[in-house]
Parts: sequence; structure tokens; C-alpha cells
Amino acid sequence: MIKILAPAKINLFLDVGARRPDGYHEIRTVFQTVALYDEVRVVPLPGAGGIRLKASGGAPRGSSNIVWKAAESFLGKYRPDRSCALVLKKNIPIQAGLGGGSSDAAAVLKGLSRLWRAPKPGVREIARELGADVPFFLEGGCALAAGTGEKIVPIRPAPDFWAVIVKPRMGLSTREAYGWLDRSRGKRAPGGLTRRPGINRILSSIKREDPPEKWAPHLYNGFEEVVFPKAPELARLKRALLENGSLGALLSGSGSALFGVAPDRARAEKIRRGMLGRGARVWLARSVGKL
Repeated sequence: MIKILAPAKINLFLDVGARRPDGYHEIRTVFQTVALYDEVRVVPLPGAGGIRLKASGGAPRGSSNIVWKAAESFLGKYRPDRSCALVLKKNIPIQAGLGGGSSDAAAVLKGLSRLWRAPKPGVREIARELGADVPFFLEGGCALAAGTGEKIVPIRPAPDFWAVIVKPRMGLSTREAYGWLDRSRGKRAPGGLTRRPGINRILSSIKREDPPEKWAPHLYNGFEEVVFPKAPELARLKRALLENGSLGALLSGSGSALFGVAPDRARAEKIRRGMLGRGARVWLARSVGKL
């Protein structure tokens, strides 16, 4: 039996280009894993082609779950003579923009690779087929991602900071959020990504190992422009994060979770207390380097 911790991610920067003919969007983003974890257990079973899945926390329990698809793809490619059981304990909220499903899928691939050795290029190819964020979670840490998310450049060392994550009761579908973005642009949608200087400021500051006070003011997420008018509760939560002492605050991915940046645990705890009683769950999570 292999036990893998699957971390959440936040986006320190996220710019989204126009919809491509294949239905995907070009993105440019800075991913960062944080210490909020799902737990994945992978158990080898005798016999061929069988997958058992036990999932908690509102995750799908059958073949529609991405962890099932990850196991199915791995076994089909490398061990068609074997089966496995998967136990998924969810702590990362769903429909939050925190990458929980993609992280879980990557954890399954890593667990199966430990049980039955598989070449890394082949595992990365399976990850790309499963979803745009899955390849990042094979290593985690801090990374610049481009294309549809599959072009990944690690940034080391990863920045050291604390995130105060808030998730209201409402969830947001990634598909729906992209639809809002496309419709807001209409026929005048840009052909490519915008030239926002913030990403270069963030990257250069992190590479210099500057404290978060230097890069947090440059956080950016293009989804906020369309999500906040549809869900003003999220805009209010962002303001509250800033008013309670966050160095910067941002929607993560397409939402509905947001995060505030703190330089240390003491400041993070102060922000957490200020966010209580606002109808949202709150977590403290330190940034995590390469997995």
C-alpha cells in the first residue's frame, strides 16, 4: 500500500487568452503548491483490469472521478495484468480553483509508479491527457506554466509564505467561468495573452528570494473581471482579506476560493481570525516546495 499526500495549489498570477479552435485557452500562470492536502492510498490487487474506489468529501465515486481515469490509463499502458484499490480522503474543497482533482490524479500516477516502475516521460504523457493542471502536480512547488498549462518551468527555490484560504459555500464550475470570460470578450476577444508586467515582477522577485512584501502587490487573475460581477460575495471576501492584513489577495484559478498572502504564521493567524463569521471556511496553509 502506498500513501500519497496531494497538495492544493494557488495561482499567484493567471492570464487567460482567447479560446482556441480546439476549445482550449492559452494561459500564462504561476502555480504554487500549499500545505492543504487530500490523502490518496493506492493498494495493489491481484488479477487484471479492476479498479476499486472509495472516496469521501463529495468526490465522485465511480469511473467519472479523475483518479479512476488516472489508474485506468496507467494500468492500461503499463500493467494490464494488474488491478488496484484507491482510497481518496478529500480535504481540499471541490469547485474551488485549488486543483484538488488534478492533484489527486497526479498522486495516483505517482503511487502506481512506485508500485510498478514506469518511465517518467510516459507518466507525464498520461498526466497531460488527464488535464491541463495534472502535469504540474507531479512535482509541485512553484512553476511558470504556459500553453494550456502543460508547458512547465520550475521556479526554485519556491517562495516561503503563508496563505489564508477562504472558500464560501458556493462553488464555481471551471467550464462556466471560462464561458463568462469568452462571452465578456465577444467577437473582440484578443488573439493572445495580454502583456501584463506583473508576472515578470513576481518571477524576478521570487528568483531573488525576496520576501512576499515585494511580490504580493503584483498578484493578478483575469477571471476576477468576470467572476466578481457574477458573484459579488467573492469581491467582498477579497476586500476583507486585504482589510485584515493580507499583503495581497486573489481569486485562485477560476474560483470560488480566494487566498491572502501573509509573511509568517502569526500574521496569517491574525488574518484568519478576521475572516471568521463571514459564511466561508478558512484554512491556513504554508507554501510547499518541490514534492
